[in-house]
Amino acid sequence: MSIDLKIQNQCDHVVNWEVGSLQSDLKSVLFSKPIGSESSLLVRVNNADRDRSEYAVRIREDVVSADRPFYVEFKRKIKDYQPLIEAQYVTLSNFCRKCAGLGNVDDIEYENRTAFRTCRDEELLLQTVEKLIVTKAESNPFHSWVGTTLHTLVGSKVIDADMIKLRMTEQVNNAIEKLKTVQKQVQASGREMTPGELFGDLLSVDVTQGVDPSLFTITVWFTSQSGERLRYDQLVNVGAPRVRMTFS
Repeated sequence: MSIDLKIQNQCDHVVNWEVGSLQSDLKSVLFSKPIGSESSLLVRVNNADRDRSEYAVRIREDVVSADRPFYVEFKRKIKDYQPLIEAQYVTLSNFCRKCAGLGNVDDIEYENRTAFRTCRDEELLLQTVEKLIVTKAESNPFHSWVGTTLHTLVGSKVIDADMIKLRMTEQVNNAIEKLKTVQKQVQASGREMTPGELFGDLLSVDVTQGVDPSLFTITVWFTSQSGERLRYDQLVNVGAPRVRMTFS
């Protein structure tokens, strides 16, 4: 059975210790993102934590918006010279700098604050398929077989969309065949692998062009050897670096 670090996790939308801007009234402090959860707010001044009773969260009346941002207002004036005021808080998802509103983030995450989150079985297979598709071919010196040449399409002019679709489909098919071959070799070496982490059948590779002609979505349907049907979507922008999508 194989285990890997889980590289795609649900975003918590937490802004960690952002430096605020103290206003002329010496009580109001503005931050760059809306405070989405008042209960999540922690404030410190000059590296000293402040009790919640010392400040309150207010709505900015000077901003006309559906998502009017909040600000922090201290009950007493802060008279320190150039104070360092920082806050940790949860912001609204569409303002989150970590996930850009997608809800998921490419970063490792702790589980119960004791160990990194890991994935196995079908979840591991999905992550493996993603690595195959988004990794630049031969960029991994330890596993040179991993990857595709989809990166070479970036900057291409979309003159023949059908040809681009064909190249994308071929690259995904070739990568999947390499994965199946390597998994068979690993099994032959005596290493135990679960049916969930083993690639079963490639059902289809569909490439669709978006309204923006430079955007293509690759949808891969496949099964694990446990019989579970899986899907992976990858958005490819031939005019810019890849954009991350989720798998299911």
